[in-house]
Amino acid sequence: MKTTSLLIAAALFYVPAFSQSPPTPTPTIIPGTPAQYRNNQYYGAFDAGYLLGLASAPVPTPVPTPVPTPTPTPVPAYVGDLSTRANVGTGANVAITGFSVKGQVGTVQLLLRSTGPTLAEFGVPNPLQEPVITLYDSKGNVLATNTNWLLNPDVLAIESAVVSVGAFPYPTVYPFGSYDSALLITLPVGNYTVVTNGWLGTTGVALVEIYEVQP
Repeated sequence: MKTTSLLIAAALFYVPAFSQSPPTPTPTIIPGTPAQYRNNQYYGAFDAGYLLGLASAPVPTPVPTPVPTPTPTPVPAYVGDLSTRANVGTGANVAITGFSVKGQVGTVQLLLRSTGPTLAEFGVPNPLQEPVITLYDSKGNVLATNTNWLLNPDVLAIESAVVSVGAFPYPTVYPFGSYDSALLITLPVGNYTVVTNGWLGTTGVALVEIYEVQP
C-alpha cells in the first residue's frame, strides 16, 4: 500500500529595514519524497518567510453509486376472454351465452363476436354463413345487434380492439367483409345474454367470443 503525504518545509529569512527584496529560497527536497511530487512545488509568503509546499496526490474521481432497477409489478391474474363453439339451429336451438359484469361501480368495455364464415379458414366444417349477434340485458331488452362486422359504424375501433385482446382478425374484404358479426360495447354492472342465430334461418357452426378490452 502506498502512503501519500503532504510534505511542508518552511524557511524564514531576516529582512533588514533598508534591504532589497528577500532572496528567493531554494526548494528543499526531503529525502524519500516520491518523484511525481518533486515538480509540484509552489511558493507563498507567510509573515516574514516563505512556505515551500509539496502538493498531495490527485484526488480520485468518485464513482457514482449504481441505481438498482425497480422490479416490475406483476399483473394480477384475470380472465381474458370466454368462448364457446356451438351448432346453431333455428327457433329455440340458437346459441345462447350468458355472462355477468361484477362489481359495485364503474363500467367495462367488451368485444363480443359471433364467428361463422372465418371458421372455414381453421378447417371447421359447415360454418354458419351469416351469423347475427344480439346482446340483451337482464330484462330482455335489446342493447345492440350486428349482422356484418364490417358494416359497423365503429369498425376501426373494433379492429383496434381485436389487436388489443389478441383475437384472430377477420378478413377485410370490402364492401361486405367476411359476414362474421361483432359488437364493441361498454356495459355497467349487471347480467347479460348474447344470442347467435343465422340470418334468414341459416344454420351451421359458430364461435361465440367475449373479450374484456383493457383501457
